[in-house]
Amino acid sequence: MKKKPDIENPDNSLSRVWSLARLLKLGSDGAWQDVPSVNPESADNDVLNATADALGALKVVEVRKKPGALAAIFRDGRMGSDLIAQSESLGELGFSFFDVDPLEPEKIVPTLVGEGGTLELKLKEGVKIVLVFGLKFEDKRVCLAQASFDRKILEENAEDETEVAFLESDGEKKAKLKNNRFADWFYLISEEEYQKIRFRMSETVKEK
Repeated sequence: MKKKPDIENPDNSLSRVWSLARLLKLGSDGAWQDVPSVNPESADNDVLNATADALGALKVVEVRKKPGALAAIFRDGRMGSDLIAQSESLGELGFSFFDVDPLEPEKIVPTLVGEGGTLELKLKEGVKIVLVFGLKFEDKRVCLAQASFDRKILEENAEDETEVAFLESDGEKKAKLKNNRFADWFYLISEEEYQKIRFRMSETVKEK
């Protein structure tokens, strides 16, 4: 989903208008495929605005420190075979890997997934924050967070290449600072708050 900005009043949640940018489905061959003939106006503005507001107000109720080796992997962004080696401890919290060949793990870049889903937030300065949700423990949901710099995001929001070159270094620094802060911790949020930000296709995309 992407938001169409309201120039007159960008902070008013009632003015935010969303459009469906892209819709994918998992094919029989295990690869993601675009769904043809997507209606851009099928996004439900009320549901998405409520979700965005809940995400902006999301609060961490508890943190648990990661083992040192695992924290170092997240801090350095080593999301390949080093992270796969930690799959047993991550699996206990509801996390696993997608697109991994156990016989040749170096040949495929693994994607960390959680049984509670994934949220990807893109900030205009080029910072991408990925939240992966794992198991529910009583009334709390465990979450992993990672930040990285994505130049394409900056290019989409900057006026020209000169501005991109000027802002790139600052964006990289912000991403690194955020990722260093996230790296040491498992975050827990209340299950009630998690349900507010959980994406449900049947509620979010209207029928034609």
